[in-house]
Amino acid sequence: MFPRVISSASPSFYLYELWLMRLVLWTLIQRDIKLRYKHTALGITWVFLQPLATAGILSLVLLRIFTLGAPEAFAHTPYLLFILSGFIPWSVLSGGIQRSSLSLPNDIQLINKIFFPRIFLPLASVLGLGVDYFLTTSLLFIILLFQGEAASPRLLLLPLASLHLFLFACATNCLLAALNIYYRDFKHALPFFLQLWMYASPIFYPLEWLPPWLTPWYLCLNPLAGIIDLFRWIFFTQLPFPWFSCSSSFFWTILICMAALMLFQKKEKNFADRM
Repeated sequence: MFPRVISSASPSFYLYELWLMRLVLWTLIQRDIKLRYKHTALGITWVFLQPLATAGILSLVLLRIFTLGAPEAFAHTPYLLFILSGFIPWSVLSGGIQRSSLSLPNDIQLINKIFFPRIFLPLASVLGLGVDYFLTTSLLFIILLFQGEAASPRLLLLPLASLHLFLFACATNCLLAALNIYYRDFKHALPFFLQLWMYASPIFYPLEWLPPWLTPWYLCLNPLAGIIDLFRWIFFTQLPFPWFSCSSSFFWTILICMAALMLFQKKEKNFADRM
């Protein structure tokens, strides 16, 4: 039981405040997970159906093209696994954007009644996808084992790659959620923006298909490409480490994190008035 009065200057006050904020964030994450599959007949099964169905259909449509033009590094890689390894990071980013872009307007009553950091709302929308991410990544690993792929020491770096992915997704979603409060064009442009970003990312095609002069610019301007490259390097042992794309992606992640934090710190007091 906590003491009734805690001095704001004592270390106990800051520990209590940190514990309380963590509890609020965890509660919001749990709420997001429960609401996502509430009143659904298949429940958590949708976590497997969506990526498998998408990857399966695309592999049937594009398999012939990939087989004819696959680079040497992917010559013996099933196209289904190639797509799935790129679709998993994309699903975390796009799923978070779709939910967190409206997280602040949808929770206006909660914002008006309770004081807590407003950034927790878009963060919860992204971190709530951690369960989906764990299950789909485990599915990819199991399929690789059935294909005869041996477990590689590179898998030890999967937690770091996951941290990078969720840090980038959280930063991007928090930034878009805040901008959506001031510019409602984001609500209308979001479907087009996501579709364009999906086709502009190496989910369905290898980077080797791009013109050589375009590849450096592509890797510099699309931070998701570095994250996808890193995931494929972890799961497909024949690939070299993507130094350039990972460095560019990490730079963008830090930059977007700083921009999102600064925007929330400066503007979150006015969010309720703008909504």
